[in-house]
Amino acid sequence: LHEFEIPYALLERSGKILWMNEKFSEKMDINKNYHKSITTLFPTVTREFLAKSEDVSDLRIENDDCVVRLMLNRIYFDSVADENEIIDAEGADEFLTALYVFDETELHSYKKEIEEQKQVCSLVYIDNYDEVLNSIDPTRRTLLVALIDRKINKYFTQYDGIVRKLENDKYFVMFKTKYVSKMQTNKFAILDEVKTVNIGNGLPITLSIGIGVGGNGLVANYEIARAAID
Repeated sequence: LHEFEIPYALLERSGKILWMNEKFSEKMDINKNYHKSITTLFPTVTREFLAKSEDVSDLRIENDDCVVRLMLNRIYFDSVADENEIIDAEGADEFLTALYVFDETELHSYKKEIEEQKQVCSLVYIDNYDEVLNSIDPTRRTLLVALIDRKINKYFTQYDGIVRKLENDKYFVMFKTKYVSKMQTNKFAILDEVKTVNIGNGLPITLSIGIGVGGNGLVANYEIARAAID
């Protein structure tokens, strides 16, 4: 255990650290004489948590710098030898808790990157295409359509999106999942931007956008986008 590659510590029922191996000392940047409560290192591992935990329990802790998974395993005294040279359990309660610390920061980073790189399918419909065209001089209709196309393409291009026009009033768009939150933050600004296109049309242009994300593949995301439009 002393040379175990995984950070490992033994805790009293109260949470006090009885013993730690080299890796735990290195990981937590503490010395071997650190016998304070584990709560000072992991605030969520409280005395109450240790008392209520099952024989084996997992706990995931995330912060800005790292992601760790804690595995806690109870060791009852009837399974511990009477004479133990590693720890002194005399006076301790009926069980100890073995704590394993798994650093999953890199794994979490790769998982997040994979999720963010997944493609999102989106459908963009012009709600009132016919009404807007009928409200404008026929000689300006081509220009109006071109301005709408430009607005939609410009908006999604800034998010590394690919826009394809399906029909006069319908567009298919693909972009990466990581950009969805950014679009949500700016409240899908294209909805307001397209309303500013006015070359004499009596009605403002409005859009409907359906986004398919979280499905098992592009086909599933496309169906989700269609459902969102409906």
